Amino acid sequence: MRARLSKLCCVIGLFGLTACSEPHPSSGPSNGPEQVANRFYRILLAEPFGGLPTQEQLRPYRAVLHQELIRRLEEAYAAEQHYLATANEAVPPLVEGSLFGSLFEGVTDFQVERCQNARRTSRCLVTLIYDKQGERVEWQDELHLRQGRLGWQISNLTYGGKWDFAPSGTLQQRLDAVIAQNQIIEQGTVSHASSTAP
Repeated sequence: MRARLSKLCCVIGLFGLTACSEPHPSSGPSNGPEQVANRFYRILLAEPFGGLPTQEQLRPYRAVLHQELIRRLEEAYAAEQHYLATANEAVPPLVEGSLFGSLFEGVTDFQVERCQNARRTSRCLVTLIYDKQGERVEWQDELHLRQGRLGWQISNLTYGGKWDFAPSGTLQQRLDAVIAQNQIIEQGTVSHASSTAP
């Protein structure tokens, strides 16, 4: 049907009556910031993971995450793996628990409240709920989105949990801290090796 419509538009255009084209797949209202935010959290409910994601765990999220955020996630995962592999003793991962939410245990439900758009950026306030085995926690995180060639995609997340030990700041800052910590450890290892060399 779509192909027939496109051909009809071209024929009409040839006769100079009008010009028509199909809307860009990422420009319609069904792909706005609120819709992308909803899609992201539906994926999170269906494909939860703890800590930094492996390539396989990251796969379902790639369509809604900005390329820069994906690159940071991959770099942080590689940094953590290097840290774990080079540690002299058994150590815990640098990131544990839910990465895409303030609560360690994760999310069981969500509600996108509102999105504030400014040119090609948007911030969506989201109410998140964890409700399992009689324990209920409710809080609000904020998604950051950017509009680019591939439409609206998530570029960052601000944690909003107010309890003790909740992550603070943003997701990008959390990933950068992992990358930086691994670099510090590497530099310390190199310095130690240099000082003990004959």
